[in-house]
Amino acid sequence: MTAYTGMVYSYTDTTAQVRCIEDAIHNVSPDEVPLTKLLGINSIKDPPVQSTTYEWLEEELAPTSTTLNGAIADTTTTTCAVYTGAGNSIRVGTLLAIGDELVRVSGVSTDTLTISRGWASTTAATALDGAAVKIAGFALIEGADAVASFTMDVGTGYNYTQIFQDTVQVTGTQGAMKQYGKANEFSHQMGRKFTEQAILLELALFLSRRSARSSGVPGTFGGLKTFITNNITDLSSAAITEKNVMDTLQSIFDDVGSAHRANLIVCNGWVKRKITSFYAPYARQDRAERAGGVVVDVLDTEFGKIDIMLNTRCPASWVWFLNTKMIQIGPMQGRAFFKQDLAIAGDYRKSQIVGEYTVKVLNDRCHGLLYNASTST
Repeated sequence: MTAYTGMVYSYTDTTAQVRCIEDAIHNVSPDEVPLTKLLGINSIKDPPVQSTTYEWLEEELAPTSTTLNGAIADTTTTTCAVYTGAGNSIRVGTLLAIGDELVRVSGVSTDTLTISRGWASTTAATALDGAAVKIAGFALIEGADAVASFTMDVGTGYNYTQIFQDTVQVTGTQGAMKQYGKANEFSHQMGRKFTEQAILLELALFLSRRSARSSGVPGTFGGLKTFITNNITDLSSAAITEKNVMDTLQSIFDDVGSAHRANLIVCNGWVKRKITSFYAPYARQDRAERAGGVVVDVLDTEFGKIDIMLNTRCPASWVWFLNTKMIQIGPMQGRAFFKQDLAIAGDYRKSQIVGEYTVKVLNDRCHGLLYNASTST
């Protein structure tokens, strides 16, 4: 022991001091999973997931437009070719608008159409390769036999299940110790792991790709990028503009109309700021107003109102346009996240968290994506 003379100071006699520690642990790491929460982590119910492969059926109405597969070089030719496969949905009697000219289809051979030019006194005109061809109706000759129809195939979508897992192992000694901020070490660790698994599920929703399992190889479900292949624009590191947003909404509207349009924009912080900046110049502030700033959480557009979700899990340069009614998440039956105690071979307690999930994304034309947006301009 050390002998002191004179006054005793707090910084010299420290041995017997009682530590002053707040009985709480403050964790400021982002733990939100807003998209998973909005969609519902158990929204796949009919039917429930009962296999490692989950399938669903999709179909579309007959298309009402296509494009020319080759130019119409003069005003007298009576044949034209359309985009591969489009001829399957065009029948004899179909009226087509190519620019300002109407033509009537009098014969179909795969994707080559025989046409009557300048229908209904419209003016026959040339057209470039790739020009829009819009169906303008159908006209059957009086007394004619029924024209053979066509059938749109029912498509099959599918996804695989993916197993999420983590382990908690605490020694008997650690579990028995009294600690600040933790009523019980094991319970504290388990709570952290459940939160972390929910975060991993949300990250997979954005980033995962579909891959089948095999011996020694885990299966992974496909996230949004796997299924959403239409209405996508690569911004090539350019700054996102209001026109980019509206053009994407227009493209989705052209594909599916108002009833099935996207109802949610999901983006990270920078893009959310950019969207708000589009409208900030139009905000009015009273002279007595002492709070500044503009926040835009809903866009009111010609295509309807669309909510904006700020999501820290969304890749910073991506902007998703989603129809949330067409996206579901669900566990394999009986395998929603659960705790399972493991065998003990020593002085410890060991458990694992396991969950097996998949994602269903219907009708990709209802959705859209802007990606590679600048995150600094």
